[in-house]
Amino acid sequence: MTDSFSYEPGAGRIMVKAKAKVRSTTVPHPVFLRLKIHTTDPYWLIRLDEYANAKFPRNFRMTGTELFFQKGTTKYNFSFSLAGDSSDPAVFEGLVSFLHKHACIYSPREQEEMKKEAVVVEKKWKNLKAWEKKKEIEVYCQTRSRQWGLTRDEAEQFRVSMLEYILDTGEVKSSRITLADGHIVDIAGIECRDKDDTEDDESRIRIKLTARRTNKTSTAPRVDPLIKSWADALKKIAVTRAAMK
Repeated sequence: MTDSFSYEPGAGRIMVKAKAKVRSTTVPHPVFLRLKIHTTDPYWLIRLDEYANAKFPRNFRMTGTELFFQKGTTKYNFSFSLAGDSSDPAVFEGLVSFLHKHACIYSPREQEEMKKEAVVVEKKWKNLKAWEKKKEIEVYCQTRSRQWGLTRDEAEQFRVSMLEYILDTGEVKSSRITLADGHIVDIAGIECRDKDDTEDDESRIRIKLTARRTNKTSTAPRVDPLIKSWADALKKIAVTRAAMK
């Protein structure tokens, strides 16, 4: 801050006037601002402004020209230097694809578009053969397990539970499954909490379930935690399958 001086005749003293401190307007990551020309989606316009000012979601950080996302012990990165010039729309599309794939970040507009496709998606899912459905569920579970940094036991429990809830009991409806190019990209109602938010004996995975398939119709929703041990998973599935024969 710089001071200026002035002299008032007859006053016998020098008046000191302090200049207002100029606030820095430097943007930490201007590359995000340059991408705004490629979208009209209000959500992404706001997010790009935030990212430019280093206001990232949890588990994100920017180092140089690299955007990093970490889940558990697994790290993913998006390189702006390798993606190309920011004037190219493909760079914005690549960034959004990175956020979709690894952090499941979608704008409300994108979510609405996905919902509109839900009816068509459900018909496609119903047309898949049993072994194709099983394969797609397992691939989806493997992908999510890597993204969430699950342990081997947690990943196996997640896989077994999803096979049961989708294929055996119907507690996860096919209408909640989003397909792209014939593959599962999202299943609504599933979340993974951070280790800091769970007790030692509590599962990190939460799966929203509806009523089991029975002769009586029931629409009462309920939320169950992921079964906590591999032995319990095997026992539970064995009982369920035996009852359905």
